[in-house]
Amino acid sequence: MQEISGLERCFVEQGSVGRLTTPALIARRPQNFRDIVKTVVPLIFSDSFRRLTKITFLGILSPSYAAIERHPIRFSATSSDRSRAHHSFEVALLAGRMAEDLSLSATTIRYAILWGLLHDIATWPLSHTGEAAFSSATETSARKLRRMMITGDNKLHRSLRVYRSLKEMGVDFDVLLALFDKRASSGTGELAHLHNLLHSALTPDTLEGMYRSGRAFGLPVPKPSVFIDSMERDLVSGIRLKRNSSADAIKFWRAKGRIYSHFINKEATVAFESSWSSAIRDSYINIDLSESLLANEKDILRKVAHKPVRPDREVFRYKEPLSYQIADEYHAARKFKDSFALEYLSEVFVKGKS
Repeated sequence: MQEISGLERCFVEQGSVGRLTTPALIARRPQNFRDIVKTVVPLIFSDSFRRLTKITFLGILSPSYAAIERHPIRFSATSSDRSRAHHSFEVALLAGRMAEDLSLSATTIRYAILWGLLHDIATWPLSHTGEAAFSSATETSARKLRRMMITGDNKLHRSLRVYRSLKEMGVDFDVLLALFDKRASSGTGELAHLHNLLHSALTPDTLEGMYRSGRAFGLPVPKPSVFIDSMERDLVSGIRLKRNSSADAIKFWRAKGRIYSHFINKEATVAFESSWSSAIRDSYINIDLSESLLANEKDILRKVAHKPVRPDREVFRYKEPLSYQIADEYHAARKFKDSFALEYLSEVFVKGKS
């Protein structure tokens, strides 16, 4: 295991091995924030998290696989989506910074960071393309799998369990698991505020993921950093989106809509990804759950390439195609006239069947 000197370090990729380097993103933060991040280092260096360095963020839709026959997306020469590990660390820092700027406690900030690091811990090789295939082949949902990894289920290979690392950090497992459950009640107080933030229309995961996707596809999306100071705490209604941040939020949601309509949910893209997901599922129909998580992306593609991958009439994806729009009442708005309670943003930023 690599030694860590100081806290101002961020997880990045170097070849197939994760290493730490020093970015200004953490270095400029107060010592208290850096001390909080330091406490999650055992998780960052766990085999389970490092596994994500080998998983492309966009799966079969990644620029890494743009040369595949009939790939529906044309990328620039410099396009990159990087890995699920890089995405997860960026989400963790974003969630932690947002919690810090809301003046939440050190304990709550640490749970925000842990949520970011763990939200994609159960990602299969080839991300959502692999999720549809391997979830079906193993009869295990990603949500169930994440819980198994967090609680240290013996059905999984020891390298896939993060229970020991979390226990070493003194994590309350009930609190952590509740943060991943959208339907769970976190009661009142700080954890309830954090839960609402993590399941809002502007969750740190979607803010970072859409910015990353926009960079890969060549579409402008507001940087996640503009949302760090976008929220405020109200004693009556909890967390609110500030009025002067609403223009960025509206721009973000419109950009998200374009990413899905122009790329991810385009008919040719859906058919392409569905055909690959179906082919992977059929090629690994009897695979063990642990083996499915430890499979190598390029090995998967080589194995499936020996079989004909044809357009599939069946829409076989991790979730049905959705559209993302601004509610009619705010369709022409450039910003809100007042701050907006976080839990009501879903009435403004709406999604539905594509």
